[in-house]
Amino acid sequence: MPVTLTVHDSQYPDRVVEQLRRGLRTRKLPGKFLYESPAQAQRWLAYHQAYSPSRTEPALLTLYQQAFQAALQGPVTQCLALRQPRVWRGTKDAAVPAVALSRCQTLLFTPMDTSVALVVETMLRHSEPLRG
Repeated sequence: MPVTLTVHDSQYPDRVVEQLRRGLRTRKLPGKFLYESPAQAQRWLAYHQAYSPSRTEPALLTLYQQAFQAALQGPVTQCLALRQPRVWRGTKDAAVPAVALSRCQTLLFTPMDTSVALVVETMLRHSEPLRG
């Protein structure tokens, strides 16, 4: 599946290098540098899977699902835009695009993150439900 990526100017190489320098200088490294490369993203996802409350606490996952259902209870519409900041892996909200698509004729799904690897993985994860 082809994926179109839009990169915010804050993620251009010269700005990312400056963010890294500033983080090293102040000893406060931005979290995005923990999952910038595909290999780092996979390690971060494994850590997240093992320790995230959304994975370890079933009641929290239920709460997420209830919130998503409530958010999508509005009237059926022609077009719906779904923006997903901080994509991580998209498992707790994996059903949202498919449910949203049942509420509209056209769904504009936009996962957003500083990690290209995580955005592409999310697009691939959601592509099957969206294709039908």
